[in-house]
Amino acid sequence: MWKGYEKKMIDFACKQFNLDDIIKCGLGLTKTEFKVMNYFLSHKNECRTSTISEKMSLNLTTVQKAVKKLFEKGIIWSINLHKRVPSTIQSSCTSILTNT
Repeated sequence: MWKGYEKKMIDFACKQFNLDDIIKCGLGLTKTEFKVMNYFLSHKNECRTSTISEKMSLNLTTVQKAVKKLFEKGIIWSINLHKRVPSTIQSSCTSILTNT
């Protein structure tokens, strides 16, 4: 999670909403895409999909698809494909969110 960010509930129209659910819905993210986005925000120096896959116990292909979707949605805006290892996507961790 982001520094200083805690899982919070928001009261709206006599109902409670989880802030994570609001962010996922607002950005149009799946649960996995949201988890990968949070990983990027929390681990700025560990950006290889293989590392993310290993640390999050997710399939490498699942992580690669999530990174691709985050890039297509403009949530992350810099990815580099390794030419030596085409199955690996590496993201620039210094450019995670385009809008703050």
